[in-house]
Amino acid sequence: METLIEQMIPILIAIITAIIAWYKNKEAKTAVAETQNVQDFFDPDSIVTTPPENTPKRSYLMSDSVRQTLIAGESIEDQNKMLKQVEDAESAGILEYAVYYSKGHYKIQYGQIRGW
Repeated sequence: METLIEQMIPILIAIITAIIAWYKNKEAKTAVAETQNVQDFFDPDSIVTTPPENTPKRSYLMSDSVRQTLIAGESIEDQNKMLKQVEDAESAGILEYAVYYSKGHYKIQYGQIRGW
């Protein structure tokens, strides 16, 4: 005759297994939702305008190489003015803006030069 403890062991194992499966399912759903939020942020037709918390900043801030391209061949005064505008926009969380200088302006979107 089995003792009560021997009878409870398979039940406890089944309960623990069910809890682990529930937790893994919850994690998977959260990961899918986070991925969708990031994709929506970068979709030009989406209404999402602020980056989700888990979005790496390097993916939407201006890289050093783009900054160098932006200011290439410009006067020191214009370079400083342009870099200041980029810094101000990025620190304010603005993702689409224009950078003005003495010869005109550049349109910036997600850290990339999109036009002039």
